Order: sequence, then structure tokens, then C-alpha cells
Amino acid sequence: MNATVLLLDADGVVQEGDPGFRASLEALCPEPAKVGEFVAGVFAAERPCATGERDFAEALGEVLNRWNIPGTLDEALSCWERVEPSGQVLDFVAELRGAGTVVALAANQQNYRARVLRELLAYDDHFDALLISCELGFVKPTAGFFGAACARLGIDRADALFVDDGMPNVLGAREAGLAAEHDHLSEGVGRLRALWAQHSVPR
Repeated sequence: MNATVLLLDADGVVQEGDPGFRASLEALCPEPAKVGEFVAGVFAAERPCATGERDFAEALGEVLNRWNIPGTLDEALSCWERVEPSGQVLDFVAELRGAGTVVALAANQQNYRARVLRELLAYDDHFDALLISCELGFVKPTAGFFGAACARLGIDRADALFVDDGMPNVLGAREAGLAAEHDHLSEGVGRLRALWAQHSVPR
């Protein structure tokens, strides 16, 4: 293969989400019998924010108001801050970039989470670009996302290897003309190294 650019998903590939994320959301619900309905409402409010149509804090605040949950917006937003980057993956990214390879994050995120990636995790310092759905106006696995991502980098789709822990996103990338592989942090950084070696242009 001839990939010269590596695109990595965030959650599950570069970072691990909080295993207690859903429980933290459920704890905000004032009616235990309606926890499922509350959480579904939160996720429904988040969906349009992933393409930049809405501000997530505003959308989440509306959900909390509907459920008469006062004064908890900051607490609720903090649920999206709890992530653990993989030091081994970031070290590999630094190694590739040091050798001249472009490495970018390619993730579905709403604007509050994008802020977390940029400000709390300082990912702008670790990657050549952050290709985030709310800023591109498209979500994975649509062809629009991959087209916009490659256009932002100024590359042909055939130049990129995309790695994601969700098969629908992998298949969407392949249909859009990118090389794409499935991977998860649980496989260890060795698999990510092997995938890059398999697809990349030798340097």
C-alpha cells in the first residue's frame, strides 16, 4: 500500500473513555424509574451537536431544564471530560511525526468535547491536525466526513490509512476510497504499528 498519512479515531484508539460514563449520567436523573428515558434524551440532544448544528452545552442545558435539574450543567458536562489518553499510542504518534509522517485525529465529537481534546488534553500539540465532526460539518461513517477530512489536509483519499474501533466507520472509510482498518486499544500498540507498517510507504 502507499499511505503517507495516518488518521486515528479518538475514543477506543487514542484514548479510553470513562467506564463509569453512563452511570454518571444516570446519577443526574431525579426519577430512578425514568433513567433510560433521561439518558436517551441526553444522547438525542447531543446528536445534532456532532455536526456543529448546535452548541452542546446549550442543548444539554435544555434537557436538564426539562427534567427540572437545576444547577448541574457543569457537573453534567464534566462527564465528557473524563478520558485517559494512551501514552503508548501518543509515543508512537510522536515517533511517526518525528520521521515526517502526518498523523491526524479523525473523530466524531460535539463542540464541548472538541474543547476538551484541545484544551485539557492538548491534542493540538500531539497531532498535525484535529479533524472533528462538529468542525467539518459531517460525521463518520459518511463519505462527507472523509472527503472533508482529506480536503482539510490537502491529500488524496488514497494517501491515507484510517484506523477506528467501529466497523461501520471502517467500512465507510473504505467506501470513500481510504485504506481503513479496525483496531482497539485493548489490542495493544503493537497492532497499530503493524497496521501502519502494512499500509505505509517505506521511508
